[in-house]
Amino acid sequence: MTGNFVSPPPTSAPPNFVPMKSKGINKIDLSGLNVHGNVLKPLMFKHIYMWLRDGSEFWCWISYISDPHLGGFRWDGSHWISFEVDLRKIDVYST
Repeated sequence: MTGNFVSPPPTSAPPNFVPMKSKGINKIDLSGLNVHGNVLKPLMFKHIYMWLRDGSEFWCWISYISDPHLGGFRWDGSHWISFEVDLRKIDVYST
């Protein structure tokens, strides 16, 4: 795990498309008790599209993982803004 640390937002906007949401692919398995961010560690410092269980979806740039949260920056349509989310709220992600 990485600890919380300050890193700058990406220097470019994310891709200008929304990937298809694929149930079962890149889905975070929350069935066990060992929910942790190791599964997402290879996705750090890359443009990732994320769908949350509450219906929210957005491009993000993961810059830290600290169980049970991850955070970094999410794209609001014109700017990168900081965000943090509980790992249990993530449904699916796409690279």
